[in-house]
Amino acid sequence: MDRWSLRTKLVALAVLAFLPVLFLSGWRTWHDARLAYAHRSEAAAMVAERAAGRQRELIEGSRRLLITACTDDAVQAALQADVTAADLERCEGYLAQLLQRFPADYSTLVVTDDKGLGRCASARSARGMSFADREIFKSVQRSRAFTVGSHIASRITPRTVIPVALPIVHDGQFRGMC
Repeated sequence: MDRWSLRTKLVALAVLAFLPVLFLSGWRTWHDARLAYAHRSEAAAMVAERAAGRQRELIEGSRRLLITACTDDAVQAALQADVTAADLERCEGYLAQLLQRFPADYSTLVVTDDKGLGRCASARSARGMSFADREIFKSVQRSRAFTVGSHIASRITPRTVIPVALPIVHDGQFRGMC
């Protein structure tokens, strides 16, 4: 160090004096970046929870709607072997009226028989349409429980839908899907 010039000694002293400041500045930058990451993660979790909550609400609401709709006398009459045109009209009118209360949440309400043929629906075009090849029908028929399907193209409306279905069971026998 004796051979160093005065300028070199002053630069070395200045560097040593600024090392704690540089260290603190680096640590503070790292800490701020971690804090910002934590805030972003927390905000993303809140948004995801809000979206999941809305989905849970829709699923539970759909389950309750289907329980109510499927047990209605008009729907039950449409599944009888001796169904009349008036019974089908009453069922379709009931489902259409029910659907009008939730236009932003549901596109169509359909009731099928045990073979998957549409017996009555909120859209008249679904009557006689086969849903037997749909995964939701197979799943409901197999599980005999409320089921939520995957996104599919609707056969009745121009939208992509997430089907939810409830089995119609009488005396332990699968009678259809609502």
